[in-house]
Parts: sequence; C-alpha cells; structure tokens
Amino acid sequence: MPDEVAHAIGIDECQRVSDDLGTVLDVEDVVDREYTLEVSSPGLDRPLRDALDYERFRGRLAKVVVSEPVAGQSHFEGRIVGLDGGEIVLLAGSKEKRVPLALVARARLAVEF
Repeated sequence: MPDEVAHAIGIDECQRVSDDLGTVLDVEDVVDREYTLEVSSPGLDRPLRDALDYERFRGRLAKVVVSEPVAGQSHFEGRIVGLDGGEIVLLAGSKEKRVPLALVARARLAVEF
C-alpha cells in the first residue's frame, strides 16, 4: 500500500481544479449540451467509505450506523482509534466500542467546534 499523506482540500484547490477542468472540457468539447461544473471538498462531515478512511482519520470524532444491531446498538459515536481485525475501534468517553466494518451502513466524521 503506498504511503498517503492526508491533505486538507481548500477553496483555492477547488477553484484551480474547476478552472483547469472547465477549460479542458470547453476546449475538447466533450459535453454536447449546456452544463454547470461544480467542484467541492467533501466537507467537515465527510463520509467514511472504506478501511483507509478509518486509518486516515484516527483521532477524529465519527458517527457510525450499522445495518444490524451490535450488542443491542445501531448508532455509535466516538473517536476513531483505528481498525483491528475487521472492526472499527471507537472510543466513546472511557468506553471502547467495536463495530464490524462489514456491518457499517453509513458513517461520517462528526463536526467539532
């Protein structure tokens, strides 16, 4: 697995991608009708999609919903500790919660202020 460096996407990067991609699309004329190009970052409450996201966002607060209850619970919130044997490890207060990655229906970073 290649080393990945987490990098925040800012407004300047979104603007540059929009400008560059828009120019290429206009010059190459690949879209045969009128369109609006929108480029944005995933935002503060970005979805967590795969195992790499849980490693990348260690220490961040996350909200996880499972497709079937785990220990009688369907919704989890806690700090991402990481992955262990196919389970997401979250720290909720002083309690460790383990959620099987295979049961995750949806998960997002929680917005912190």
